[in-house]
Amino acid sequence: KRHNKRKTRKRTKRTTMSRRNTKIWIGNLPRDIHRDELRDKFEKYGNVRGVEVKYDYAFLEYDHYKDAEDAVYQLDGRHMFGGRVKVELAIGKEQRTKRGSTRIRGPST
Repeated sequence: KRHNKRKTRKRTKRTTMSRRNTKIWIGNLPRDIHRDELRDKFEKYGNVRGVEVKYDYAFLEYDHYKDAEDAVYQLDGRHMFGGRVKVELAIGKEQRTKRGSTRIRGPST
């Protein structure tokens, strides 16, 4: 049994569907953020497997899906790194294509 100060939440169908998702997306980051800063902030929710920093967002992967869900639940909308960050479970490429493209397409010629 884990003893910690994490908030607990009721499991729903939506959270149980994402059980295998160990990767989170972190948005609204400063452009000069370093992956070690992210690792330090997010490691208290579980062992961080890897961090990939992009332009103003990052992907962070945990060893266990529960750690990823806890980080999303605890940190989404929090003020960190000089702004309010967005933290979500990452959507895989296959899930993105099932949902449809979010690109705006111009008129066909």
